[in-house]
Amino acid sequence: MYLLNVKTYRLESTDVIGPTAYAILSHRWDSANEVLYQDMTGAEDEIEKKMRKKSGFAKVEGACKQAEKDGFGHIWIDTCCIDKSSSAELSEAINSMYKYYQDAQICYAYLASLPNDTDPRTDSAFADHEWFERGWTLQELIAPREVIFYTDASESGENNHHRQSDWIELGHKSMLCQRLSQITGIDEGILSHSDEIQSISIAKRMSWAARRKTTRIEDRAYSLLGLFDVNMPMIYGEGPKAFIRLQEEIMKHSSDESLFAWRDDNADPHTSAGLLANSPGMFRDSGEFFDYNEWEPRTPFFSTNRGVQITLHLRLVGVNEYVAALNCPQPSRTDGFVGIRLMKLTAFEGANHAGPHDQYVRVGTCRLLALGSVVDRGTPTTIYIRKTAKLSSSHTVHPEQVLQLRDGPGPEQGYRLHTTMGTKAKTALRVGNQSWIDANLTSAFEVTKKKNCLAAVVVFKRSDNTAFTILLGSGSHPGDVEVHILDEYDQDRNFGEWALMYKPQPCGFMELKHGHISVNVKWKVVYDTKYFLVDINLRVSRR
Repeated sequence: MYLLNVKTYRLESTDVIGPTAYAILSHRWDSANEVLYQDMTGAEDEIEKKMRKKSGFAKVEGACKQAEKDGFGHIWIDTCCIDKSSSAELSEAINSMYKYYQDAQICYAYLASLPNDTDPRTDSAFADHEWFERGWTLQELIAPREVIFYTDASESGENNHHRQSDWIELGHKSMLCQRLSQITGIDEGILSHSDEIQSISIAKRMSWAARRKTTRIEDRAYSLLGLFDVNMPMIYGEGPKAFIRLQEEIMKHSSDESLFAWRDDNADPHTSAGLLANSPGMFRDSGEFFDYNEWEPRTPFFSTNRGVQITLHLRLVGVNEYVAALNCPQPSRTDGFVGIRLMKLTAFEGANHAGPHDQYVRVGTCRLLALGSVVDRGTPTTIYIRKTAKLSSSHTVHPEQVLQLRDGPGPEQGYRLHTTMGTKAKTALRVGNQSWIDANLTSAFEVTKKKNCLAAVVVFKRSDNTAFTILLGSGSHPGDVEVHILDEYDQDRNFGEWALMYKPQPCGFMELKHGHISVNVKWKVVYDTKYFLVDINLRVSRR
């Protein structure tokens, strides 16, 4: 850790000078004009020149002056005390940042450009300052024992004799806890240090960060490490994955299920999602949730390569759809339980039966549900819930793959299913009304696990012998199905000859002589088999 000597403006390592009392600065970055670590290295006269060229030096000078006035020989300022060209040093600093602020004897919060006569207890200018909107300043407000708020002396006015580096004191955190709580949503007990931060639920701590912003998206996660007492490596460029990693680290140390009590107001009710939130913003309205104390036996939950393995009480509410109860109270209440909706993706234990190996996703994330009592929760079941919204790719290859006709045109459209060719599958799903398929025709076919291989020939014919042929099989990937539509049919061709003609294309539609046809394929995994369910839609033109 490097500290800035308030008299010489030289960086001094604590490895050399040993433990020492220091002040610390909290401020809003001006990325173009800050005094950086590189400006503090070199010959003493060169350092002076480099620093004074930047407008940010007035802030450094003001902080050093204030620290010296308060009896401190050193101060820590993030802009110039971290060598950000060293990824190792940057990672160490970010992981230690909360402790840096916690160990400081005093923290100066610099709120630039406020009027000199600002009253922090009443003036909206104080509450609306951007310092309260930034991600990093959240821990910088919470961690220190004391924070003194300052602004720079106004340069306006005929009688102003202050220089820009002179600061005006606005107030102390210890005397403003109620006001700061109103501005930030942070509990007064946390601000006054009468309560331990670990006593606050995960959801509530996340809610404090929900409306805050950072320049780098990864910093929305990295700036919260100290609040949850976790550590993890910095990987700038990973984007939203950083927040997923943060939640995974939290799970290793906490059994608080309010971590999952988030909602996405902008989500489509039918869109699937993972168990973990994509950003702190999804906890915007989760500040009232708390984790029930250990009142019943609970199984640890943890991250696996199949998702989060967790034991939840499940209640079936629809086809493969469940409500899962979390161990925290229902929304806007202090009793009952909060519920989240889950959809089962697999059927290892059969349809509408929750089994220990099944995998789920969250659905309906735009709202949280209220469960009134213990008996409303359903049956405790150990399951896997995907961590993120990304579903398995249609390209995945399974031990058995079956192409099955599901929906097709009825006789009122003038065409009937004339014939099918292909290797009959050993299994098939029950897919509803299939009156359009003659009982003597094969409707489920084996799909080879090779690229660009024909699996089925499907022929439709009219009474005037007009016909079209649909060739279905694997595409550019063996775990996918594509199509080739021909506005013709040659009854003399065998399956091998059709296979030579097969030129797979992504499913879609094709214009015919008497209308157009569309082919859509949906896939579903049951046990070890991946079923490609084929829907054929025909629109016939009026003659």
